[in-house]
Amino acid sequence: MLARGEVRIDARTPYFPVPIAEGVSLLPMSRWGELPNGSASVFSHAVTDYGSLLLDWRNALAGRNVNNPANMQLELFGDGSFEWRTDDSSQLYAPVFPFDWDGDGLENSGDPEPLVAGPDAHGICECKV
Repeated sequence: MLARGEVRIDARTPYFPVPIAEGVSLLPMSRWGELPNGSASVFSHAVTDYGSLLLDWRNALAGRNVNNPANMQLELFGDGSFEWRTDDSSQLYAPVFPFDWDGDGLENSGDPEPLVAGPDAHGICECKV
């Protein structure tokens, strides 16, 4: 997790899309008085009652602009899905498994079109490859 609003499994590789294109930054406590609403600029995290991980940025500065505070959350679910929430929107992302890129239930090596989602075959392929 990076304070500027990025989350990466590997620090060298971006993984999760960023909801605020210009990024965010957090103000140090000594500068919280510069925020228009006078509140804290903080990052926190918690495990929810149903086991997801909730990452929360409050009064982060969109584009490093003190006049543009933003709130955003990333919730990571146990099934591999995740949801970004900002002040203006929410976007749920389904997991992409390395063995089933299109999510149709067919393992890539047995899927005639591994990048094209079709009906959910639940791992059964009647096609010949």
